[in-house]
Amino acid sequence: MGKCTIIGKISADATVGQAVLVNGQLCDETTIWNISAYGGESVVTTFTLENRSSHGFSISWDISTATDSEWNAGVYESDGTTTVSSPTWVAASTTKDWKFKIDFDKYITEGNYEIVLTFDFAP
Repeated sequence: MGKCTIIGKISADATVGQAVLVNGQLCDETTIWNISAYGGESVVTTFTLENRSSHGFSISWDISTATDSEWNAGVYESDGTTTVSSPTWVAASTTKDWKFKIDFDKYITEGNYEIVLTFDFAP
């Protein structure tokens, strides 16, 4: 089976202010993963969304689309099986430990995939 490299990133809009962190970074920064995977494998990356403010907000995300169904990606609760719907509400003073899971088709060939998870915050 082929092997590919996943170049994934989480980017978040800075308009939510300094009180929201993604993987410990201010939300105007980007978190990047470089992960190797083989065809048929699942890759799970844990990430943390921390709302340190006294206000809740709604968050939605957009995951880049696979061509020819070579992979399927989603955001899950910490159990890795329960899907987190988009949009979802993040209450004040809350920390969410989520998983970004990618399932690859068993027939992938060698190459790079840029899989992007982009957050959109709304008050």
